[in-house]
Amino acid sequence: LPDQKPLLDRLNTLPTRTSQASTVSVRMLQMKKDPNERVKNVEEVVASSSAQLQELKEASVMDISELESTYNANCDCGLSQQRAASRLEKYGSNEVEKAKQKSWVRVCFEQLNLLNIIVLITCIFTFIWGDEGEPDISTGFVLLGIFVGCFAVGVVMEWFCRRKFADCSKLSAAKSKVIRSGEEFEVCSTSLVPGDVVLLKDGDTIPADGRIVESQDLLVNQAVLTGESKDVSKSCEKPDDSSTDPFPSNIGMASTAVVHGTAKLLVLRTGSNTQLGHIAQSLGVSES
Repeated sequence: LPDQKPLLDRLNTLPTRTSQASTVSVRMLQMKKDPNERVKNVEEVVASSSAQLQELKEASVMDISELESTYNANCDCGLSQQRAASRLEKYGSNEVEKAKQKSWVRVCFEQLNLLNIIVLITCIFTFIWGDEGEPDISTGFVLLGIFVGCFAVGVVMEWFCRRKFADCSKLSAAKSKVIRSGEEFEVCSTSLVPGDVVLLKDGDTIPADGRIVESQDLLVNQAVLTGESKDVSKSCEKPDDSSTDPFPSNIGMASTAVVHGTAKLLVLRTGSNTQLGHIAQSLGVSES
């Protein structure tokens, strides 16, 4: 996983001023499920993640009425079943898209970088000629050990990243309680769409990135994103203009855990378009 600190430092310098609801709606609802549109490399993942966080910041300072207009949603009644089905078809399911992974043959071939090639050639020359034309077996085995060690570390790191990508894909909640057509339903979290209204309580996992529109004594653990075990207080109030937190206090992030309290969340981003989805893409990214 690439170092996120420089990214967060850059985000802290971005303006937090609200843009027009129409502008936000155009940018935030441009989510595609076409697999050919997936992010191709880590640099694009980071850039996309940065833009997504800035858009969430803009949404955090919008009035509820603006959000409802932007997403054609209703925070009291939720979406209708027909509209939810239509958006599911349009935006795809709420799950992290699996990136195409490199074959293990290619992974092994990529370990033959310039340094490893130099060590390997030196090892061969040492076994054949050694010092003053005499084979130097002991030094040759030392160099061979260095080559094998560097090769193995590269392969193990690739395996570790694939496991982390798989773990990220499993972090979302299986079921979510939503309001649709004015009634409460328990639905599969993969069927959530932008504009859905999700009811949260302590012990729940937040299933998607969204704006908290109602809350009571809400505490959330964001360790999956920040690495910090300390619980964070969240509320439906707009954050201060001076706040530099990359995750605004009225924004719930996918796969973070509700430790205490209750809340109502208006879904803004789902699946690979969530912050966790960007992280998973950076771990499972494939090169063309």
